[in-house]
Amino acid sequence: MGEQKAYGTVLLRAKSILDELLNYEEGLTLKEISEGVNESKSTTLKVLNTMQLTGMIRRNEDDKRYFIGPTMVAYGEKARKDFNLIQVTKPFLTELQKVTNETINLGIEDNSKVVFLEKLESTQAIHLNSSIGGSMDMYSSSMGKALLANKTDEELKEYFATHQLAALTENTITSVDQLMVQLKEIKKQNFSTEWGENQKEVVCIGASIVKRGVTLGAFSVSVPEYRVDEETFEDIKRLVVSTKNQIEEVL
Repeated sequence: MGEQKAYGTVLLRAKSILDELLNYEEGLTLKEISEGVNESKSTTLKVLNTMQLTGMIRRNEDDKRYFIGPTMVAYGEKARKDFNLIQVTKPFLTELQKVTNETINLGIEDNSKVVFLEKLESTQAIHLNSSIGGSMDMYSSSMGKALLANKTDEELKEYFATHQLAALTENTITSVDQLMVQLKEIKKQNFSTEWGENQKEVVCIGASIVKRGVTLGAFSVSVPEYRVDEETFEDIKRLVVSTKNQIEEVL
C-alpha cells in the first residue's frame, strides 16, 4: 500500500493553527498565528473565522487574541477518557504521587515531541511549564529521553538528523555523542533523569512504558532541585522503576 496522503488543505491549516495555539496559554494574535503557520494574514483569517464558528477556537474581543475553543476542550476530554494508557496507568501513577507528594507526568511521543496526557499535581509549591495536551522536546526531558532510549540506531540517526539540540538551559545536553552515551545507560538501567535541562531548577526522573517490545509512552516525577538530595533521588528512582514494572505487568 502506498503512502497515505492528507486530504483537505483547510483541515491541514486548521490543525497547524491549533498546534500553534496549543503551546501559548496567553493566546495569539492574528499576526502571530499567520507568522507561526507561514500563511498570509488574509488566508489565516478566513480559516480562523470558520474555526470560530464551529467552536474550535475563540477570540477575546478585548485584545483580539485567539485561544483553543470549547469544542476542542470537549473533544480533548473525550479523547483522554478513551485513551487506554491513561486508564491503565492512573492507579499506579496516583499511588506514586501519594508516596512522593511530587508532580507526576504521563506522556506519549507525537511528531518527535513528548505530549502530556496526564498530570497529577504535587500539593507542595512547584511551578512546572507543562499542561495536558502541551508538548516538549524529547532530547531535554526525562520522558523524552526514556522514549528515545528505546529507538533503534536508524531511528535515532533520523531523529538527530532532523532535530537540533538547542540549549534550553545551561544544563541542556547539546552534544549528540554525549546524549547517545546517556541513552545507552538509560536503556540498561530502565530509568531516565533530567537535571534542569528542560526547565531550570527542576529535576525529573522517568521511565518508558513498554508492551511486547512496543513503547507506548513514558512517565516522570518532577521535583524542585532544592528538594532533591541523594537519599530522595535514590528513593524516587526506586519507586519509578517499581511503578514501571507494575504498569507493564498489567498491560
